[in-house]
Amino acid sequence: MAFVESIAAGRAFAGPEEPEVDADQELRALGGANLAGGLFQAFPAGGGLSQTAVNRGAGARSQVAGVTTALVVVLTLLFLTPLFENLPQATLGAVVIVAVAGLVDLAALGRIRRLRFRDYALALVALAGVLVLGVLQGVLLAVVVSMLTLLHGTNHPPIEVLGRRPGSGHWRDLDRHPGGETVPGLLVLRPLALIYFGNGPRLRRRLLDLVDAADPPPRVLLLDFDAVPDIDVTALDIVDSLDADLRRRGVTLWLTNLNARPLDMLRRHPAAAAWAPRLFGEPAAAAFSARPPRGTR
Repeated sequence: MAFVESIAAGRAFAGPEEPEVDADQELRALGGANLAGGLFQAFPAGGGLSQTAVNRGAGARSQVAGVTTALVVVLTLLFLTPLFENLPQATLGAVVIVAVAGLVDLAALGRIRRLRFRDYALALVALAGVLVLGVLQGVLLAVVVSMLTLLHGTNHPPIEVLGRRPGSGHWRDLDRHPGGETVPGLLVLRPLALIYFGNGPRLRRRLLDLVDAADPPPRVLLLDFDAVPDIDVTALDIVDSLDADLRRRGVTLWLTNLNARPLDMLRRHPAAAAWAPRLFGEPAAAAFSARPPRGTR
């Protein structure tokens, strides 16, 4: 958590002319500092949003401010403690609030809301967590909720039903472009996520549901893997299972637009020879192959 708050402070206060904050370098620096401090029973080192805001509000611009702060703390502990021991916490809180108020950017929050409501909701969760629980606990809550949201999105990948743009070979989502053309007997679906052991079974069930719901029933299911950067071995086994389920329904599975890694795995597959005629470079080639011969209905 100290690392998360340090990175948040660094990115929040970095100016446009300053170097970009390197998370790896910051982690090494904090780890080294705490390793060295642990040898002398020092307090854990880490950045702080409120402390950084106070420093920036006081005009700090370099590491000299840290040295000055350390000297002032030492002098206060040695000689000035009686002056501050009865200072109300509300006074200290007011100093922090005044310094941190400049970090509140309502315009940026509104921009996030316009661009993507989910990110706006996560920002509100982080804001509420910090206000109710405190900075560290609030940031931890935001991190946990963001990770759960990411896992949920990864395990529930969207699937597009594709149609061809009239007069072209470009295939698009029919929900966004309902005027797209379809090929009789061919159902074209495009998963929009990495396929792995976690989302593979759910993805397989959803694909089968879409095949069962298609009217008229397709003879061929064409999976467009253009938005699938990679699959693991378990996902490849699920593709084989999907192929078997479709065969029992009288449907043939074809694949198109495979990226390099999935394509290499299929080429090393024990049934690579059986898959070869069902792999297509683009949906247009598969659509041409799926057309019924002339004179047939």
